[in-house]
Amino acid sequence: MNEPSKAILSVRFIQFSTAVIAFIILLGALIRLYVVTVDQLEAPYAIFLEAHNLASINAINEGANIYNPGIYKDPPFIITIYNPFFTGRFVSVLAALLMVSLLFVAGTPEEAC
Repeated sequence: MNEPSKAILSVRFIQFSTAVIAFIILLGALIRLYVVTVDQLEAPYAIFLEAHNLASINAINEGANIYNPGIYKDPPFIITIYNPFFTGRFVSVLAALLMVSLLFVAGTPEEAC
């Protein structure tokens, strides 16, 4: 085998190895995304991370308007960051998936020239 053939094989091997490693990392990330998404969507609430949402839900159950500015003036202070129900989580997951899909739309360096 001459030198140019060896160089081409070496470059192809590096490209193939890189593609395999990237695929393994992507597969691991997708599996992790699936597990986390299923866990978050099925959980009624995460008491340590979403206590403010639980307080909002309890206030709604008691008949309070959580979007009334008066709810911030007196204790217990209830801060509603986003909709405390399933919809907020679902919208967050959809937004994350949209952002990840944009990575694949960007194209390759060869297309940019």
